[in-house]
Amino acid sequence: MQTFRLALHAAYACGHSGVCCTSGWAIPVERHRQPRLAARAEALTTTRITWLTPAPGGAPDEVAGVLAQRTDGACVFHAQGRGCLVHDARPVSCEHFPFVVVVDPRGVHVSLSHYCPTAAALLFSRDASLEIVAGDPVLPDGRLPEGLDAREALPPVAGGAGTPRLMEWNEVSAWEQQAVRRWAASACETPPTPDAAALAAVYATVPAGLPAWYVPADLTGAWVRWGLTGWHTWHTVIGRYLAARVVASWALHLGEGVALVDASVAQARNVLQGEVARICGSEQAPLTQARLTRAIRQADLLLLHHADLRALADLAANTLS
Repeated sequence: MQTFRLALHAAYACGHSGVCCTSGWAIPVERHRQPRLAARAEALTTTRITWLTPAPGGAPDEVAGVLAQRTDGACVFHAQGRGCLVHDARPVSCEHFPFVVVVDPRGVHVSLSHYCPTAAALLFSRDASLEIVAGDPVLPDGRLPEGLDAREALPPVAGGAGTPRLMEWNEVSAWEQQAVRRWAASACETPPTPDAAALAAVYATVPAGLPAWYVPADLTGAWVRWGLTGWHTWHTVIGRYLAARVVASWALHLGEGVALVDASVAQARNVLQGEVARICGSEQAPLTQARLTRAIRQADLLLLHHADLRALADLAANTLS
């Protein structure tokens, strides 16, 4: 199957920043990967280490356990300055981060989670292109990456007025490219003031057990003082971020059609505005490249890793009625 992504993401290669290894995530180990990991663990040190801990209740049968963590939340196989010590034998979850994937009858559609600093840096590339292009598969051996499998799904419903109808798949591809350009261009315009109620609703979708998210205390004030000017300064990068949330959007296949993709990107814009206001407001400082990078990373941490994706889609769908 062909693999499609934004051209600006095509240059992605793991930069071994270690963020995915040190975020405290519970990383499952598949039974078919366990023997090789065990061999690598034994070869790493003369002292036996506990690297596999029991899987949580309800885990699939193919999960042998989860990778052990040090007290700071880092994976036991992560070495500061050296990266992953078992990179060639790492679990599937590690292998697939930071890819966001949808598979449908057209092929494999890939975006990136910009929580990964290497992925976030691509948004600042001088020659970044917003064309959706065909390219190399995510995994070098051609295996399908983990993601939403919509190969048996009908095409999405067309947007706009008139009688609802299913689109042709070539129409869907044309719509996606147009939406990428439209959302990128939208960042040149003044966005709505960030919606505190909508932010609170998004934060409420984070499951118990994960860190709680809170609306910044002076959301509107910080936005007006710091965020608005910075948004216009960095509109090109912000537009690329919004465009990236169009590609491989799970919302395309959740029933409401292409309109739900637009609603989901608007939701992502509101979250990003909230993070810009939070960071600039707390530091009483303008939006710089470093602060925008942090805001983008935090937005994707919430939207792609912490929040319940189905609940997010339901919130976005509510804006369509």
